[in-house]
Amino acid sequence: MSIVGNELQIPAADGTMRAFNARPGSGPAPAVIIYMDAVGYRDELKEFARRLACAGYSAWLPDLFYRDGGPSFNTLNPREDLARFTPLMKKLTREVLLRDTAALIRWIDAHDATCRIATIGFCMGGRMALWAAAEYPERIAAAASLHGGQLGTASPDSPHRFADRFRCRMYLGFASDDDLVPQEHIDTLHAALDAAGVQYESQTHHGTQHGYMFPERHCHHRAAAERSWDRVLALFARELRD
Repeated sequence: MSIVGNELQIPAADGTMRAFNARPGSGPAPAVIIYMDAVGYRDELKEFARRLACAGYSAWLPDLFYRDGGPSFNTLNPREDLARFTPLMKKLTREVLLRDTAALIRWIDAHDATCRIATIGFCMGGRMALWAAAEYPERIAAAASLHGGQLGTASPDSPHRFADRFRCRMYLGFASDDDLVPQEHIDTLHAALDAAGVQYESQTHHGTQHGYMFPERHCHHRAAAERSWDRVLALFARELRD
């Protein structure tokens, strides 16, 4: 399938937010919003957008660090840049993220013929994908979080606290050896989703570490990543197309 990829400048609440859009070469396509990890907007994530475009979706990757010039960090071993990107992460509160999401959805509505949207997020983006699903239950038909962090914490903005707002189905992919995502956070999220009757699939991939989805990361686990992609694409096909 031929795909088209373009970088766009989107008016947002706090300035102009660049975003990469990859889509099939012809005809309308359901939209998927990709929420980046703390390493930032980069070619590795653009390849994810192209993969989704090849599967028939219009994939939108916003640069959530646009307020700070859009930096990106060490893709092989991000923890070496932890001191540099942590302050940027802290700026991306739920309120800030939802303002950016609102701007992107307005752009999608104005320029893309679609009504159904899915979200997918990686690491910090996993939390954002669920925040967006809770805020826009009438628009977001599916959500996926891959090695997402802080999904079931004591924080008042923890995604599990919005479980009663979810109306979409979800896929949750976790690493078995992830010091950034304690098992109690996963258990808290599961319990909230179960209590709210949310339909979801959760997988913990044996022998994997935080960041297993990223091909350029030192801990990339191709087999686990492909298992997660299979589940994500099956979810999106069922919820965005059927």
